Amino acid sequence: MLNEAASADNKILVIDDDTELREALTRSLSLRGFKVFEAADSESALLCAEANRPGRVVLDLVIGIEKGIDLINPLKELLPEAKVVVLTGYGTVRTAVQAMQLGADNYLSKPVEVDELLLAFEATEAAKETCASSSFPTLDEVEREHLQKVLYEYQGNITQAAKALRMHRRSLQRKLQKLA
Repeated sequence: MLNEAASADNKILVIDDDTELREALTRSLSLRGFKVFEAADSESALLCAEANRPGRVVLDLVIGIEKGIDLINPLKELLPEAKVVVLTGYGTVRTAVQAMQLGADNYLSKPVEVDELLLAFEATEAAKETCASSSFPTLDEVEREHLQKVLYEYQGNITQAAKALRMHRRSLQRKLQKLA
């Protein structure tokens, strides 16, 4: 049984619709000795998880038009011992808390280095404690979260997000750079 757990920890499922990022993560993790499986959508992700039983899952928050966060429960039911790290290019405090409440073990913003990703799998308990004990966000954090939420709603389209926020596109870009 211990050997099975060690074997599962050596398997990682990368779920992301961004082909370049998914393949780059797969190559980097493979070079570090992990057996890596890829999925670009929720259906293939669940099939791959069931067939290969990975001990670790890297899950994008947005998979095409799907919400990756909706995959956390099915993955945890299928792989109760697996550690799930959620990646996102549109991170907010709200989505981080929601992901953790749904069972994610950690949450990282893109771009992410492979070493940082591997540390996130190891630091799952500390991340949950930090998330549970978070205090009120600062005004800058609230502003950043709101801007990221609107950007998320418009699939990262800065022009449409700026129109929805009733501001100039360049002003939104400057704010995002400042708050990054």
